[in-house]
Amino acid sequence: DVLSYFQNVAFSYFRSFQFLFGLLLNRFTGLTLVNTSRIKMRNISRLRNLLILLLTLAALFSQAQNEVIQNAQQLLDSGKADQALPMLNEALKADQNNIDILFQRGKTRTALQDLYGSIGDFNLVIEQRPDFAAAFNQRGLAKFYLGDDIGAIEDFDKDIELDSKLADAYNNRGFAKFDLGDNE
Repeated sequence: DVLSYFQNVAFSYFRSFQFLFGLLLNRFTGLTLVNTSRIKMRNISRLRNLLILLLTLAALFSQAQNEVIQNAQQLLDSGKADQALPMLNEALKADQNNIDILFQRGKTRTALQDLYGSIGDFNLVIEQRPDFAAAFNQRGLAKFYLGDDIGAIEDFDKDIELDSKLADAYNNRGFAKFDLGDNE
């Protein structure tokens, strides 16, 4: 069961924290966790419970974000990008730096022809994770649609550099080069 798993993970983190806390406590005070008072041990128990709760909530929050991304992609795939965008905007209010949601919103904005908005989203994604190859490809597409073939080629090249197995980047780079008159 998922809750038990996260509780076990949290408890293992707590044990590691307890060990490190004990080392620091001993180093700076000469005390050990064994000879501290019961009240302090109860506080450590409360801290463990709080940590378990926080990790559980984080897991549930992550699951909810994944569902938003999947729902938005389904709407995008069915030609309903205009319905996906408000959902993604709402999700970003809860976590404005979530690169997966920003990436999805960038793709949605491209579908809605908000190309400068999509480039802005992909810039934020790339700023946070410069190795996100697909973000370079998507930003390159937006630049290509705006007529910035040179900027698009640079992004497609970076995508290929990061992940040479992405056929889309090769294909998209070919279209941009063709637009520039490079037929090779």
